[in-house]
Amino acid sequence: MNESTQRTKFVKQVLAKKYGFKNVRVVNGTGTAYGWVEARVNIPEPTHIECDCPSGDNRWLYGHTCPRHQTEWRRIEQEARDLVYKKMAEAGLRFYHYYADDGYNSERDEFLLTVNFIK
Repeated sequence: MNESTQRTKFVKQVLAKKYGFKNVRVVNGTGTAYGWVEARVNIPEPTHIECDCPSGDNRWLYGHTCPRHQTEWRRIEQEARDLVYKKMAEAGLRFYHYYADDGYNSERDEFLLTVNFIK
């Protein structure tokens, strides 16, 4: 098993253990994005947040509609990201990295994580 496939499977295992196997999709990039790990986590919409958001099916369609939901979304995404990096470090694995063309040569990992709230 090559290193890229190993990372992809490892990330899937880590996230699936926390969020459920069917709620997590992890794929390896293709073509020029080979080596990138792309993870998507679908979790139920939080119901414990009290806010004045409009209700309805399009509530989550175009981003988060209020600061309280944005804060919760960021917290969950950061929690998932921290979990992946912690377990990767414990297993001695690491993501490939690249240098951003932002004028500062910022080093970044080739890892994309998306958390989606679903109804």
